[in-house]
Amino acid sequence: MQTSDLTKNIFFIGNLFEAGMQSNKKDGLYGIVPSLKNPRWLIPLKKNLIISSLAMYQPSLLRAKAIKQFAILLAKLGLFNFFVINKVRFEKNDFLVRNIFKKNSLDYAVFGGTPGYHCKTTIQVMAKDGLILGYIKVADNADLNDLLDNEVEILQYLSKLNVKSVSFPKVIKKYKIENVNILILDTERSIYSKFTSKLSKAHICSLSELFKKDSNLIKFKESNFFNQLPGKIQSIPNNINSSWKQSFVGAYNYVNAHIGDEVVPFGICQRDFTPWNTFFTNAKLYIFDWEYAQKEYPPAIDLFHFIVQDCIYVRKLSPRRILERIGEKQSLFEMYFELLNINQQFLFSLLLCYLIDESLLFILRAKGVLEKEVYKAGEIRVALIDLVLKKAKK
Repeated sequence: MQTSDLTKNIFFIGNLFEAGMQSNKKDGLYGIVPSLKNPRWLIPLKKNLIISSLAMYQPSLLRAKAIKQFAILLAKLGLFNFFVINKVRFEKNDFLVRNIFKKNSLDYAVFGGTPGYHCKTTIQVMAKDGLILGYIKVADNADLNDLLDNEVEILQYLSKLNVKSVSFPKVIKKYKIENVNILILDTERSIYSKFTSKLSKAHICSLSELFKKDSNLIKFKESNFFNQLPGKIQSIPNNINSSWKQSFVGAYNYVNAHIGDEVVPFGICQRDFTPWNTFFTNAKLYIFDWEYAQKEYPPAIDLFHFIVQDCIYVRKLSPRRILERIGEKQSLFEMYFELLNINQQFLFSLLLCYLIDESLLFILRAKGVLEKEVYKAGEIRVALIDLVLKKAKK
C-alpha cells in the first residue's frame, strides 16, 4: 500500500480529517510507520501520544516486543522519527467525535487494517494527555457493515450477562456519514495494560465462565452450527483446491460419527480470540473485536483459535508442530472440559469443528479469491485436519 493509498483509505470517514500538505508544524503532524510489509500506521508525533498510540500494537514474539520497547524508549528521548518512513499533516474536523466524548480537543492514532477482504480502518481516540478513550471502526462496504452490526448486537448481549472475570467494550454510538458506517466503542486499554501470547489458567477460567453464562444443551447433530456445515462446504467455489473439500467432508463425517448423537453445551464464541485481541486489566481478561462472534457455538473453539492463529501467523509453525503445541496444552483443556462438564474424548471432534469453521470463514468471506497468505494458512488448516483424522483413527 503506497502512502497515497493509505491516506485515502483512512481519512475518508466523513471528513473526520482534512488532508493537508506535508508540513513541519507539530500540530496535526503524523508519522507513517511501517507494519509488516506495508505502511499501515499513522501516529501523531507528540511524545505522550506516541507512547499511547503504541498501545494498539500487541506483539507476540520476543523480537517484536523488543522493537516496541525500543520505539517507546525513542519516543521518550524525542527520537521516534527513527521509525517514521514519511510524514503528513491533517487538519482535524472532528466536532462530532469531540461532542460524543465530551472533550474540547482529541487526538488520534490510526491503524489501516490487516490486509484481506475484510480489511477495515480502526482509529484510537486519545485525550491530549494521552489517555486512551475509545476506538472508531470504519466500514465502507456492506459486508464490513454487517460485521459491525453483529458486533453491536453481541456487545449489547454481553452487557446483560454479568460476567465477573471478563470485560469487553461498550457501544457508544453507531452512525453513518454518506456511505460510510462508523462504530464508536469505549475501552479499558491503557499504556499499562498487559497481554500474553501464552494460554493460561486465567484464560480458561474466563472463557468457561463466559461460555456457561447462557449456554444450552443441544444434541450436536441438531445444532444450527452442525447443520449449516454441509451447505457451506458445498458452496466452496470451484477454483478452490478440490482436496480441501474432501478433507472438510472427511472431518464432518468423523464429527457426525463420534459426537453427532451426543448432547453438548453450546454457547457464546468470540471466534477471533487471539493474543492480539485480548489483554488483562483490573484482574480481568479484556476481549475486544467481536465482529465474528456467535451466540450458539460448540465449546473450545476459542481455545483452539488462540493457539492455532498464533502458530500460523506469528510463529510460522508446521501443521505437525501446531498439533504438538495443542497437545502441550492438555492440562488446560482438561481444566476447561471439567469446568464445562464435557467429555474429554470430544477433543478431536471439537478441534475438527474449529478447523472446518475457520477454513470456511476465510474461503467464503473472500468469495473464493484467496490472497497468497490466506491460501497458505488454508493449506495449513487442511493439513491439520488430515493429521487429526489420521491420529484420531489410530
